[in-house]
Amino acid sequence: MPFVAISAIRPHDNAEPLQIRVIRKWIPYRNRQELCYLFVDNHGDAIEAIADLHRQSHFESRITLHSCYTITDYLSDTARSSMNVVPHTACIRLGLRTSFSQFDDDTIPYHYFNFVNYDRLTPRIDNHLLLTDYIGRMDRVSPILNRSGNNLLKINLQDQSGNFIEATLWVQIAFSFDREAALQKPQPVIIAMTSMKVTKYKGTLQLGSTNATTIVINPAIADLENVVTRFGMIRDRPRTYPSTSTSIMSSEEDENRITLEQLLQKSPKENKIDSSRKWFYKSCSECRKKVLPKEENFACPDHGEIKSPRFMYAVNATIADDTTSVAVVLFNDVMTSLLGMDCHDMVVEEDNPSPHILPTPLRAIRGKLKIFQLQFREHDIKHKMTFTVLNVFEPKKPNNDIASTSSRPSTKSNKRQVKRSDDVETVAKKKQRN
Repeated sequence: MPFVAISAIRPHDNAEPLQIRVIRKWIPYRNRQELCYLFVDNHGDAIEAIADLHRQSHFESRITLHSCYTITDYLSDTARSSMNVVPHTACIRLGLRTSFSQFDDDTIPYHYFNFVNYDRLTPRIDNHLLLTDYIGRMDRVSPILNRSGNNLLKINLQDQSGNFIEATLWVQIAFSFDREAALQKPQPVIIAMTSMKVTKYKGTLQLGSTNATTIVINPAIADLENVVTRFGMIRDRPRTYPSTSTSIMSSEEDENRITLEQLLQKSPKENKIDSSRKWFYKSCSECRKKVLPKEENFACPDHGEIKSPRFMYAVNATIADDTTSVAVVLFNDVMTSLLGMDCHDMVVEEDNPSPHILPTPLRAIRGKLKIFQLQFREHDIKHKMTFTVLNVFEPKKPNNDIASTSSRPSTKSNKRQVKRSDDVETVAKKKQRN
């Protein structure tokens, strides 16, 4: 049976059998609803594999970390637009139809690293298209700290050119690092970090962990002995990094973040649709999962080839009040109710086949006053909050009788309707007279 090399996989290929080792597993940042794995083949190349998080028990019963598998019936897709852990143009989508057959092969690596030199970090500042792998000598390490309610651990690293950089490990990554074991090992101790964000604070380069980060002490790399020797020669150079007290802010604590309560203080007064994003997608006729091109048809990771996919709305927009704006996504049911037309009719009957060109009915709703019921969705790549629109309501017309008799200001403050902690209706109750 011929097997495809990871380096040869392209988006939307007719996927051939693949032999790999599973070397990492993680759940991405909040609310992505994805379970991710990193696969490596016997050539040392790696690719990210993505499954639905709600199928976690299914895949964990079939996949064991560090084991080797022959994988068939997967789909290949385009790599993410951000937060990629490897420099591959494609990723793998795993579904219920995907088959895993375990085998043993010690020639397939147990680790994958794509180290970046210190002098190559600057172009990556706040550019998280591809996350960063970094290696250095552990110069010092803090205990677990607590900053603004967040647990963290700081490690100062020195590279082979003598450059120092501070890395912050957040929450579960901080607790996963065996600090005591690292401190007890003979010096120099080499630390390899994967999938880090590069940031800058007060003019100083820094690294911050992500959910995909792994920390390896004295990694099993081919020239580790030479690396240790070189670090031993430079370990006594003067330190040039700032003290750990100068950096307690990560990208997760962007100073522009505001709370949901602050954001939703008034009813939205305007809205606009992001015409640079697709306004519909094609889904499986058996479920609502997005289908991917495969040869001349489409395929669902769970249900295989789909000859007649369904059209589903997924409109990215911005809503704003007189204080701020926020990014939202309006999915199929909400858009169907809002437009009075399902997505199939909008695409087929109204002849709007391009997902990149907004139809007239969608352009017409831009700038209209509406009341939106929102649910927190996630932070986007720029760390801004995004929301899912659960319902859209027409604003109530003002009651002229009440308005004419309310000449004195009310002493009662406005109240918000809160249905759940993550489900907030963005309309204030009207002030009532005593």
